[in-house]
Amino acid sequence: MYEVGQILFVISKKGNKVFPVQVIEKTTKRTLKGETCTHSIMLPNGNETVAILEDIDVDVFSTHNEAYESMMRNAQSAIQQMIQRAKEVASNYFNRNHVEDTEDDNDYGMGVSPSTVEDNQYVVLEDGRKARIKMSSLE
Repeated sequence: MYEVGQILFVISKKGNKVFPVQVIEKTTKRTLKGETCTHSIMLPNGNETVAILEDIDVDVFSTHNEAYESMMRNAQSAIQQMIQRAKEVASNYFNRNHVEDTEDDNDYGMGVSPSTVEDNQYVVLEDGRKARIKMSSLE
Protein backbone atom coordinates (compact mmCIF):
# COMPACT_ATOMS: atom_id res chain seq x y z
CA MET A 1 0.00 0.00 0.00
CA TYR A 2 2.66 2.53 1.05
CA GLU A 3 6.27 2.50 -0.11
CA VAL A 4 9.47 2.55 1.94
CA GLY A 5 10.71 6.12 2.22
CA GLN A 6 7.25 7.61 1.65
CA ILE A 7 6.18 10.48 3.91
CA LEU A 8 2.63 10.12 5.19
CA PHE A 9 0.46 12.54 7.11
CA VAL A 10 -1.50 11.01 9.96
CA ILE A 11 -4.24 12.44 12.13
CA SER A 12 -4.44 11.10 15.67
CA LYS A 13 -7.98 10.05 16.53
CA LYS A 14 -7.39 10.74 20.23
CA GLY A 15 -5.88 14.20 20.09
CA ASN A 16 -6.99 15.17 16.58
CA LYS A 17 -3.43 16.28 15.79
CA VAL A 18 -1.78 15.94 12.42
CA PHE A 19 1.86 14.95 12.05
CA PRO A 20 4.15 13.48 9.40
CA VAL A 21 5.66 10.00 9.58
CA GLN A 22 8.05 8.17 7.27
CA VAL A 23 7.63 4.56 6.17
CA ILE A 24 10.93 2.84 6.99
CA GLU A 25 9.93 -0.78 6.44
CA LYS A 26 7.18 -2.68 4.66
CA THR A 27 6.57 -6.30 5.66
CA THR A 28 4.35 -8.62 3.64
CA LYS A 29 3.28 -11.92 5.18
CA ARG A 30 1.70 -14.65 3.07
CA THR A 31 -0.09 -17.55 4.73
CA LEU A 32 -2.73 -20.07 3.77
CA LYS A 33 -5.28 -17.61 5.15
CA GLY A 34 -4.11 -14.78 2.92
CA GLU A 35 -1.68 -11.91 2.74
CA THR A 36 -1.12 -9.14 5.27
CA CYS A 37 1.07 -6.09 5.01
CA THR A 38 2.42 -3.95 7.84
CA HIS A 39 4.35 -0.71 7.67
CA SER A 40 6.97 0.36 10.20
CA ILE A 41 7.07 4.13 10.52
CA MET A 42 9.40 6.59 12.18
CA LEU A 43 7.77 9.21 14.36
CA PRO A 44 9.05 12.81 14.26
CA ASN A 45 9.89 13.02 17.98
CA GLY A 46 13.69 13.26 17.83
CA ASN A 47 14.13 9.82 19.44
CA GLU A 48 13.81 7.84 16.19
CA THR A 49 10.79 6.06 17.66
CA VAL A 50 9.45 3.33 15.40
CA ALA A 51 5.83 2.13 15.41
CA ILE A 52 3.68 -0.16 13.32
CA LEU A 53 1.31 2.06 11.34
CA GLU A 54 -1.52 -0.48 11.47
CA ASP A 55 -1.28 -0.67 15.30
CA ILE A 56 -1.77 3.03 16.03
CA ASP A 57 -5.14 4.79 16.08
CA VAL A 58 -4.73 7.27 13.23
CA ASP A 59 -6.22 8.22 9.88
CA VAL A 60 -3.54 8.03 7.18
CA PHE A 61 -3.15 10.36 4.20
CA SER A 62 -0.62 10.30 1.37
CA THR A 63 -0.47 14.10 1.10
CA HIS A 64 -0.88 17.04 3.42
CA ASN A 65 -3.67 18.30 1.14
CA GLU A 66 -5.68 15.10 1.73
CA ALA A 67 -5.22 15.52 5.49
CA TYR A 68 -6.28 19.17 5.25
CA GLU A 69 -9.41 18.35 3.25
CA SER A 70 -10.38 15.60 5.70
CA MET A 71 -9.91 17.91 8.69
CA MET A 72 -11.97 20.63 7.01
CA ARG A 73 -14.80 18.19 6.26
CA ASN A 74 -14.74 16.98 9.86
CA ALA A 75 -14.70 20.54 11.21
CA GLN A 76 -17.61 21.52 8.97
CA SER A 77 -19.51 18.44 10.04
CA ALA A 78 -18.91 19.19 13.71
CA ILE A 79 -20.06 22.78 13.24
CA GLN A 80 -23.18 21.57 11.46
CA GLN A 81 -23.94 19.19 14.35
CA MET A 82 -23.45 21.97 16.93
CA ILE A 83 -25.74 24.34 15.02
CA GLN A 84 -28.39 21.65 14.61
CA ARG A 85 -28.23 20.81 18.33
CA ALA A 86 -28.49 24.51 19.21
CA LYS A 87 -31.57 24.83 16.99
CA GLU A 88 -33.14 21.81 18.71
CA VAL A 89 -32.41 23.27 22.15
CA ALA A 90 -33.84 26.63 21.05
CA SER A 91 -36.98 24.93 19.75
CA ASN A 92 -37.43 22.99 22.99
CA TYR A 93 -36.73 25.80 25.46
CA PHE A 94 -37.82 28.96 23.68
CA ASN A 95 -40.72 30.08 21.59
CA ARG A 96 -40.48 28.20 18.27
CA ASN A 97 -41.52 31.36 16.38
CA HIS A 98 -38.23 33.01 17.30
CA VAL A 99 -36.04 30.23 15.87
CA GLU A 100 -35.06 31.23 12.36
CA ASP A 101 -35.39 28.29 9.97
CA THR A 102 -34.73 28.38 6.25
CA GLU A 103 -34.52 25.76 3.52
CA ASP A 104 -30.76 26.38 3.21
CA ASP A 105 -30.16 25.21 6.81
CA ASN A 106 -30.12 21.50 5.94
CA ASP A 107 -26.46 21.08 5.01
CA TYR A 108 -25.03 24.60 5.21
CA GLY A 109 -23.61 24.01 1.75
CA MET A 110 -21.29 21.29 3.09
CA GLY A 111 -22.79 18.14 1.60
CA VAL A 112 -22.79 16.19 4.88
CA SER A 113 -25.61 14.77 6.94
CA PRO A 114 -25.55 13.98 10.67
CA SER A 115 -26.67 10.77 12.34
CA THR A 116 -26.36 9.19 15.78
CA VAL A 117 -25.25 5.60 16.26
CA GLU A 118 -25.02 3.91 19.69
CA ASP A 119 -24.61 7.18 21.70
CA ASN A 120 -21.69 8.29 19.51
CA GLN A 121 -21.99 11.23 17.16
CA TYR A 122 -21.32 10.39 13.51
CA VAL A 123 -21.57 12.31 10.29
CA VAL A 124 -21.88 10.83 6.84
CA LEU A 125 -19.40 12.51 4.51
CA GLU A 126 -20.03 13.27 0.83
CA ASP A 127 -18.11 10.17 -0.24
CA GLY A 128 -20.28 7.91 1.96
CA ARG A 129 -17.75 7.39 4.78
CA LYS A 130 -18.90 7.85 8.37
CA ALA A 131 -16.82 10.05 10.66
CA ARG A 132 -17.08 9.95 14.45
CA ILE A 133 -16.99 13.33 16.17
CA LYS A 134 -16.77 14.34 19.80
CA MET A 135 -19.60 16.61 20.88
CA SER A 136 -20.04 18.55 24.11
CA SER A 137 -23.52 19.09 25.48
CA LEU A 138 -25.21 22.48 25.49
CA GLU A 139 -27.40 21.53 28.43
